[in-house]
Amino acid sequence: MVVSVRLFISLSVVFTFCVTFFAPPSAIAASIDDVPLIELKTKCDAGGIEYCVDLAEGYRSGIWLPKKPTKALNMFESYCEQNNMIACFRAGLVYYRGEITKKDEQRALTFISKACTGNNAAACRNVGVFYQRGYGVAADPVKAQEFFLSACNSGDAKACGLAKIPTPYNTDLSVVQVKCKTAKSCLKDGYKSVRGPEIKPTLANFNKACEYKSADGCYELAELLHTGKAYELASKRYEQACILGHSDACVALAVYYIEGKVTQNEPRGLTILASNCDKDQPNMRACRKASYRFSSKYGADIMGENKFRDYTKAAKYGSIACYANVNPDLYVCADLGKVYATGGYGLEADPVKASNAYLQGCSPANYGSGSTCDVAGLRVLRGEGMPKNIEKAISLLEAGCKVENYDACYHLAVEYDRGVNVPRNAPKAADMYKQICEPTDNSSRTFRSCVAASAAYEEEFQFSKADEINAQICKNTSHYPPEDYTAPKNSCVAVVAAKAMHQCELGGKIDCGKQWGNTIKAQKKLKKL
Repeated sequence: MVVSVRLFISLSVVFTFCVTFFAPPSAIAASIDDVPLIELKTKCDAGGIEYCVDLAEGYRSGIWLPKKPTKALNMFESYCEQNNMIACFRAGLVYYRGEITKKDEQRALTFISKACTGNNAAACRNVGVFYQRGYGVAADPVKAQEFFLSACNSGDAKACGLAKIPTPYNTDLSVVQVKCKTAKSCLKDGYKSVRGPEIKPTLANFNKACEYKSADGCYELAELLHTGKAYELASKRYEQACILGHSDACVALAVYYIEGKVTQNEPRGLTILASNCDKDQPNMRACRKASYRFSSKYGADIMGENKFRDYTKAAKYGSIACYANVNPDLYVCADLGKVYATGGYGLEADPVKASNAYLQGCSPANYGSGSTCDVAGLRVLRGEGMPKNIEKAISLLEAGCKVENYDACYHLAVEYDRGVNVPRNAPKAADMYKQICEPTDNSSRTFRSCVAASAAYEEEFQFSKADEINAQICKNTSHYPPEDYTAPKNSCVAVVAAKAMHQCELGGKIDCGKQWGNTIKAQKKLKKL
């Protein structure tokens, strides 16, 4: 390992020029989160435009594909011409942000408006913002409100907030005349009017359907009332829908009791969740929420320990959701694995069940849960709860990395860097670190990868590459380390801390907490000098 004196020299030089830089974390808003990259490309080549749009987003972000922003924009524009509204929306965002060319608000509005005409609620909300603030068009608050209402009626909660329309939700709906005569016709009219400029007819139609004992009518009405923050009215309608057998309404009602939207009654909320998970056809949302509430640290008293914490029940309901024969909720598998791994609160720790839960959560149908794949890979790598299997562990980490989980990508790179379980390939490790490095991202995980990349390039005597990365990450280190240590803005001290932690990882230690504590103390002392 090259002595870090040169690093300190380069950091001290860069420190003088460091400027605070804020940039939003890059995020992939893929419409199909559970399709591996190879399958995405295959389906795109076969003519599936929606898959091509996801690939274009990969080229735009540069996280899970080589960063080619111009190519991404060309793809967005091409698919927009083929009337893919997500592509239109994303093309508009690229122009608005000025990611490739100079910021162009008028062109951005053209693309986003087209997406709005294609019933993309988020696009309509953004068009409203353009008219509200005069971006690329003369400010027009009346038009802005029209777009906000349209997006709100399509279910965009943010648009409802921008439209500031909670008042109509609290009006006496009996004064609004409706023509429907049956529950079915009232529901039909309600779904039609939800696209209109006025919210009252929509509410009134659903309200009438609810009076006709329609569970769907009561639920849809409650959802709109909830959006308008009329929580007391919403609570009553959720309860009506629940009594009429609407399982999702029961879940919403339970959350109201647990969170105290109207009345705080966590035991009743937990009972409702449990009963809807214990059915012959369990509601997976009820199972997931029940598992989470019984395992979470905080309960009704947000300032204290959850007195309803029960890992036995958490494991019971988590297992129902994680291992369901039909439509399993695999995202709950990570929490289930954590419960079995730690034990306590009425449950004995079980490393075998813990590893099995993580493996279930990283099934091919659930690659979207990259963090679950990361933990599963590490457990198989260490032989925790199952025989150690290097090949399987690497494949699990690769699965997590494919869906842009930074931890999985980092740990995969560490394996090639260490060369203990797989043949050492330092250049490959350096390139992998660099690929997931986002120097301007406010995520400590991407920052860690940047530090690892600079360290790997130093070891390969590629100092210019290392210096380039150090210069970039020094500009954005105010977010790292976490809240127990606040580094001065524009400080490069955090680079030293992260590099020490990375060396701990390379040393093969599982728990680097002690090293982290020592690093924090050293930094605090350095700060006082």
